[in-house]
Amino acid sequence: MKRTSNTIGLKFTYLGATNRMPSRYKVTQTNTGKSIYINFPYHLMPMEFFENTLNSIEVISSFSLMIDNTQNKYYLFCIDFKTNEIPDLLNYFKK
Repeated sequence: MKRTSNTIGLKFTYLGATNRMPSRYKVTQTNTGKSIYINFPYHLMPMEFFENTLNSIEVISSFSLMIDNTQNKYYLFCIDFKTNEIPDLLNYFKK
Protein backbone atom coordinates (compact mmCIF):
# COMPACT_ATOMS: atom_id res chain seq x y z
CA MET A 1 0.00 0.00 0.00
CA LYS A 2 1.34 3.44 -0.90
CA ARG A 3 1.36 6.15 1.71
CA THR A 4 2.68 9.62 2.34
CA SER A 5 5.77 9.62 4.53
CA ASN A 6 8.34 12.03 5.82
CA THR A 7 11.38 11.68 3.61
CA ILE A 8 14.71 13.42 4.02
CA GLY A 9 18.07 13.07 2.35
CA LEU A 10 21.49 12.20 3.69
CA LYS A 11 24.28 13.34 1.43
CA PHE A 12 27.71 11.69 1.69
CA THR A 13 30.40 13.77 -0.01
CA TYR A 14 33.89 12.30 -0.44
CA LEU A 15 36.76 14.54 0.62
CA GLY A 16 40.15 13.25 -0.48
CA ALA A 17 43.28 13.28 1.63
CA THR A 18 45.27 16.49 2.00
CA ASN A 19 48.66 17.24 3.55
CA ARG A 20 46.98 17.72 6.93
CA MET A 21 43.85 15.52 6.82
CA PRO A 22 43.17 11.90 5.85
CA SER A 23 40.40 11.13 3.39
CA ARG A 24 36.94 11.34 4.93
CA TYR A 25 33.27 11.95 4.16
CA LYS A 26 31.12 14.96 4.89
CA VAL A 27 27.60 13.84 5.90
CA THR A 28 24.81 16.41 5.45
CA GLN A 29 21.23 16.00 6.65
CA THR A 30 19.23 17.87 3.99
CA ASN A 31 16.27 18.96 6.11
CA THR A 32 18.51 20.83 8.59
CA GLY A 33 21.56 21.62 6.47
CA LYS A 34 23.79 20.42 9.33
CA SER A 35 26.93 18.46 8.50
CA ILE A 36 29.59 16.40 10.20
CA TYR A 37 32.84 14.85 8.99
CA ILE A 38 33.35 11.12 9.44
CA ASN A 39 36.05 8.56 8.91
CA PHE A 40 34.90 5.08 8.02
CA PRO A 41 36.42 1.69 8.83
CA TYR A 42 38.92 0.92 6.08
CA HIS A 43 38.08 -2.79 6.11
CA LEU A 44 34.63 -1.88 4.67
CA MET A 45 33.73 -0.28 1.38
CA PRO A 46 32.14 3.16 1.97
CA MET A 47 28.76 2.05 0.59
CA GLU A 48 28.77 -0.99 2.89
CA PHE A 49 29.52 1.25 5.90
CA PHE A 50 26.68 3.65 5.00
CA GLU A 51 24.19 0.81 4.53
CA ASN A 52 25.22 -0.95 7.76
CA THR A 53 24.80 2.25 9.75
CA LEU A 54 21.42 3.10 8.19
CA ASN A 55 20.18 -0.48 8.76
CA SER A 56 21.02 -0.16 12.47
CA ILE A 57 18.80 2.92 13.00
CA GLU A 58 15.44 1.76 14.39
CA VAL A 59 13.36 4.82 13.34
CA ILE A 60 14.14 4.33 9.64
CA SER A 61 11.42 2.52 7.72
CA SER A 62 13.39 2.30 4.46
CA PHE A 63 16.14 4.00 2.51
CA SER A 64 17.26 4.10 -1.10
CA LEU A 65 20.18 5.47 -3.05
CA MET A 66 19.21 8.22 -5.46
CA ILE A 67 20.92 7.79 -8.80
CA ASP A 68 22.09 11.07 -10.31
CA ASN A 69 24.23 10.64 -13.43
CA THR A 70 25.08 14.34 -13.45
CA GLN A 71 26.90 14.17 -10.11
CA ASN A 72 29.80 11.91 -9.15
CA LYS A 73 31.05 13.63 -6.00
CA TYR A 74 28.48 12.36 -3.53
CA TYR A 75 25.96 9.66 -2.61
CA LEU A 76 22.43 10.83 -1.79
CA PHE A 77 20.26 8.49 0.28
CA CYS A 78 16.50 9.09 0.57
CA ILE A 79 15.34 8.12 4.05
CA ASP A 80 11.74 7.22 5.02
CA PHE A 81 10.76 7.10 8.69
CA LYS A 82 8.35 4.87 10.61
CA THR A 83 6.74 7.87 12.34
CA ASN A 84 6.20 11.55 11.56
CA GLU A 85 9.14 12.57 13.74
CA ILE A 86 12.43 13.36 12.02
CA PRO A 87 15.40 12.69 14.31
CA ASP A 88 18.92 14.03 13.98
CA LEU A 89 20.52 11.16 12.07
CA LEU A 90 23.99 12.69 12.24
CA ASN A 91 24.26 11.49 15.86
CA TYR A 92 24.32 7.90 14.60
CA PHE A 93 27.44 8.60 12.52
CA LYS A 94 29.39 10.38 15.30
CA LYS A 95 30.45 7.13 16.98
